[in-house]
Amino acid sequence: MSSAGIADDGQLDVPAEADAVVWYGAGSVPGAAGSAVIAGHVDYDGQRGSFYNLGALERGDAIRVDLDDGTTHRF
Repeated sequence: MSSAGIADDGQLDVPAEADAVVWYGAGSVPGAAGSAVIAGHVDYDGQRGSFYNLGALERGDAIRVDLDDGTTHRF
């Protein structure tokens, strides 16, 4: 997962691919102290996105975040 900034229209620059996920680069890196904002699609251009099954998560389910630097964080 890579970082994203703000687009010219003032919104988070979300990925253009259904399966991509980004974190807001002006905030905390996922796994570091503070709040991290992660963005992706539920569906995009007729395809299931990375967060398509997000609603099926249950309390206690593990979430893995893989960063571009090769590190992985589990929540």
